[in-house]
Amino acid sequence: MSLKRVVVATGLVWCLGVLAFETFRVRTALNGPPDVEEYVRHLDFQLFASAFLVATRWLPLLAVLLLLEVGVFSLLTLRNKNRVPRS
Repeated sequence: MSLKRVVVATGLVWCLGVLAFETFRVRTALNGPPDVEEYVRHLDFQLFASAFLVATRWLPLLAVLLLLEVGVFSLLTLRNKNRVPRS
């Protein structure tokens, strides 16, 4: 399996996971008990809050995860290239 496929698969699984989590969070906030602050119960506010969380929390974590993957695959590739075949 190539590095490109692994990075794409990781990104796709990550996006699906974040989408599922944010959908759950928004539905929970909209279906929750009445709140004193009325704006919290509107979809546009929840979508804005979700976009902010994704941009500030989830995207940096994805970047770190992908850098770790690239680093590990690079080390494994170098290790396998430097290995001398036994005869």
